[in-house]
Amino acid sequence: MTKQVPFDPTDKSLGNLHPTSSAAKKMGHSPRTVEDWRTKGLGPKYLKIQRKVLYSDKHIDEYLATCVRRSTADTEPLQAA
Repeated sequence: MTKQVPFDPTDKSLGNLHPTSSAAKKMGHSPRTVEDWRTKGLGPKYLKIQRKVLYSDKHIDEYLATCVRRSTADTEPLQAA
């Protein structure tokens, strides 16, 4: 069973909320790729409100930060300086 976390729609710390299509565009991928990541537990965190899947700016940015590399030999993301 999935643990449910309370969600406050007035909380602006998450930034804007995006459906899969616009979140995918923001990350430079197709919506189908992002859907596939979601089924595999990859990609950014997301909110599921009833049947709607939404991605927050905060979670997209956090995910993209884990993708930063300096070299193709890097296996771990760069650490913030």
